[in-house]
Amino acid sequence: MPSETSSQIRFPLSGPPLRQVILWQQQVDLEVIGYQIGTRGQAVCIIHEGRTRPHFPERVPPPGQSIPWYGEIGRAYRFTFRPTDEGYNLQVEMIKAGRERFYAEDIVPLELTAPEKVSIEPATSDRLWWGFNWGWWCGPAGKTTVDELIFVLNSEMYSKLEAWGWDRGRWMTYDYAFIPLSVGCEMYVRDTLTGAQEHLTKDICW
Repeated sequence: MPSETSSQIRFPLSGPPLRQVILWQQQVDLEVIGYQIGTRGQAVCIIHEGRTRPHFPERVPPPGQSIPWYGEIGRAYRFTFRPTDEGYNLQVEMIKAGRERFYAEDIVPLELTAPEKVSIEPATSDRLWWGFNWGWWCGPAGKTTVDELIFVLNSEMYSKLEAWGWDRGRWMTYDYAFIPLSVGCEMYVRDTLTGAQEHLTKDICW
């Protein structure tokens, strides 16, 4: 049954866990760039030194300087959160791995535990959380441009959770996944007890 007040679920990522994610993604991006150079003579990058511009390196650049082109809408990484009493477990997957066009090899996902609390709280905005772009931490000399990322299932997504049959009483038994796009962010939920899952943003056209 829908809640009487508008709510949202907030997943913060900052500090050492964020830094670990950044370094891992930078390393994966370098592997993709190196693979493309090795197989085609040059890589195709869309972010270079913090700016969106086509770049075609023939040598592997320093970490964090360039980000490969992952297709028209990006959709390269999946962030899956599972809340716990102490914080949350996070898995980050490179979902374009294993595709000849981008990177033919499989890449082992990053898994970590963070002490930050996932919270269900009154909604602060009805808008979807658009603050994600696959270039959000690329900058000169590989320096991150953010100190914190906050993934949010806003009031609209929260209502879709309830309509789907999500049980707030056992909300920590679900996985919550975000796939940042060049514009927008796909959002999913999966019941770890039954295996049922829902694409919350399936009706949104990017």
